[in-house]
Amino acid sequence: MRKPGISWVPVQKYNRPLGPVWQVRKGREGNRQIGFFKYMNRSTAKRLGPVLAMELLSYRLARKLGISVAKIEVVTIQGKRGIVSHKKRKGRLYSWEEFYRRKGPRAINELQSPERLIELFVFDIWIVNVDRHNENIIIFPTQKAYDFYAIDHSMSLLGTFTFRKIPWYSKQWEHVALYNHHYLRGLTHYIQEYSQVKPFIQKIQRLSPVLIKQTVRRIPGSLLSLTQKQQAERVLLNRQKNLHYLVERWLLEYKGKI
Repeated sequence: MRKPGISWVPVQKYNRPLGPVWQVRKGREGNRQIGFFKYMNRSTAKRLGPVLAMELLSYRLARKLGISVAKIEVVTIQGKRGIVSHKKRKGRLYSWEEFYRRKGPRAINELQSPERLIELFVFDIWIVNVDRHNENIIIFPTQKAYDFYAIDHSMSLLGTFTFRKIPWYSKQWEHVALYNHHYLRGLTHYIQEYSQVKPFIQKIQRLSPVLIKQTVRRIPGSLLSLTQKQQAERVLLNRQKNLHYLVERWLLEYKGKI
């Protein structure tokens, strides 16, 4: 007989502008996991759209590409259906804001494989993430340098379109420099030419359309309706095909060069 899994237990509950967030934990001291649980109430669902599904979908797509993101798990806690974002156990953690204040302009070069921040930037363009900022990149020390993982991808795809009240088919979404209001400190200076972003564009464009569709369709129906899945598929496949144009346009409009 299969033993029941260890349940998540609320530690602290917060009401945030984007909806309820609980700090949760499971396991015993020495093997304890910490996470952040999000669920939707009527108010946030109407205002933000299917943001929990977008968080889960972005996580699964990132994993397909080998991008380091916090693990996302669909759970029910105290009768609330939602998602838990796992906090990685890596000792001392810093936000990018804290790390940049400590290291200054050399912060990016202190990272193990700093070009992975460019990969994340290209991924954010693909999924129309409008909420990448200095607090949702988490830095931790390794033996030789520092590494990072990304959190908070709810403001992407359908979450973005609902929150901004701009339909997915608007031409605005073709202009990253117009819709994106946040950049990691130091990143835009680090990106100097198209050759730096090209490998990561090609990596996303090599993903099979079948794989992308399967990833979308495996999101639980309780989080994302069939119509919403079809819309997300359409956006992802269209932006995948045109990703090189989107990034080239950003370089031209934001940095004045390609």
